[in-house]
Amino acid sequence: MLTSPNTSPTFNTSLSTLNPLRIPSSRVIKKTKNPFIRPLLARISSESEREYQELQQVFSLLGWHEVPDALKVEIYDDVRAMVEELQGSYSSCDPYVRNRRNRVHYWVQSFLDGNTSLNTAMEALKIHPL
Repeated sequence: MLTSPNTSPTFNTSLSTLNPLRIPSSRVIKKTKNPFIRPLLARISSESEREYQELQQVFSLLGWHEVPDALKVEIYDDVRAMVEELQGSYSSCDPYVRNRRNRVHYWVQSFLDGNTSLNTAMEALKIHPL
């Protein structure tokens, strides 16, 4: 790997016909006056903050405000889908969706009641790839 003061390590793309990919270091990005990436990062940051606040409100409404962030990450997609369905984006009659939602409610409530550990609840709710 080649390095220079203005770039981070070089990554080989495994095809001999392509030039290696050079990723500018954060020092180079900070030196430029109007980098194209700053507006994009600012937008991503503001959207993430807004979405985080919305989900915190949903967790509070569900009575799950005491749930640790690690478990919230595991059920993020499920809670987001529940909110979208309640907002009228779509309606699901799928029995597998109903079963998944029942599992989320069961394991989160079991954790909050002290009947199961955080690791057990997270492992039970983890979605395994096919």
